[in-house]
Amino acid sequence: MLSVAAVSSCVGLLELGLRITGTQWERERSLFANPRERLHYQSVEGGLYRLIPNQTASTRGICFEARPVSTNRQGFRGQSDWPEAGGIALLGDSFMEALQVPDGSTLADHLQAATSLPVMNAGLSGLGTIGEFEIWKKFVKPHRPDHVFLFVYLGNDIADNSCELTTSKAPCGRVARQSQAQSVDAVSIAPPPSAPSSPPAWRSFLRRNLALYALMHDARVALAAHFTNRVNPRWKLYAAEPGPEWESAWALTEEALSDLASDVHTSGATFSIVAIPEHMASAPDPALLLKRQTGSAVPPGFDPAGPSRRLLSIAGKLSIPVLDLTPVFNAYREKHNLPEPYFSFSCDGHWNPLGHLLAAAVVGEFLRPGQGLGALVNIPPRQILGEQTYRRIYE
Repeated sequence: MLSVAAVSSCVGLLELGLRITGTQWERERSLFANPRERLHYQSVEGGLYRLIPNQTASTRGICFEARPVSTNRQGFRGQSDWPEAGGIALLGDSFMEALQVPDGSTLADHLQAATSLPVMNAGLSGLGTIGEFEIWKKFVKPHRPDHVFLFVYLGNDIADNSCELTTSKAPCGRVARQSQAQSVDAVSIAPPPSAPSSPPAWRSFLRRNLALYALMHDARVALAAHFTNRVNPRWKLYAAEPGPEWESAWALTEEALSDLASDVHTSGATFSIVAIPEHMASAPDPALLLKRQTGSAVPPGFDPAGPSRRLLSIAGKLSIPVLDLTPVFNAYREKHNLPEPYFSFSCDGHWNPLGHLLAAAVVGEFLRPGQGLGALVNIPPRQILGEQTYRRIYE
């Protein structure tokens, strides 16, 4: 039997090897071990929150670093100040907030450059459609935009509308529809939205001090992908029969979309939806990617395009134009044989700079046909991103 000393020596040698070779597990350990600069949020009365205005920081993940990442006077990403009237307004969650890419590289930045119109980016992490409706009324509507685009990320926006399913602290359920007096002057420092509960002290210690801990976590996920029969509740959205809680979430979503569209139209603006596909929807084999990256079993009747079709059906019923990014993203991937992680990062499912640029081109083409989407689709990713950025994301 191996002695404690022998086991300790083996663990120590493996840990040393992981560190000196600069593995992804060492980068993960280092990320948790060292203090991270980040943007801070503030609470607003009525259950809302926003980023604190006029901040500048850098954001860092295991596989990316974005610098600078700034907020404007309104407390959102984007240009320094919003116009009193006119322009384009973007509503959405963390995909629009875009803390993974630096200033100048977000969809809002590209859209403003392409259209020469002011773009108000009101994207905020952790929001569902109900929360985004509240952001519209409180912060965006007073600026009277001409065009409003709601970016719906199917991966969590439907769940975030349900108080039963959401893990966010944002408004959810019908209670959010009640009129509440709110004051943006009465604020307090808020934790990042959708922040997970604090892990046990022993787990935090291991995460900070052992790259081996990250390796073992990934090994557990890989093993689960082969042997588990459990479907993570998050992926039941893609089942043939998601269940009553998901049906309720879809009903809340339809109700919120109807109310938001009506209020936007009453203000004099156009209203459109942009459907953001789940990361796995960009893969040739979504089921395989789901199992490999999450360790979850594939839900019965797995249909990765099902939520998109349902959103399009709801939008059609409400006479709301929809821009579905999935066909454009998949066509680009196939044309250029784009490798994983496709339009995201290997360590983060949010869009990388290529995803932001391509999505902006789709919206720009919708507003002003002939703006260059066709030409952009023909440009190879290395040429768009540059060699250094391409290698950092894909190699």
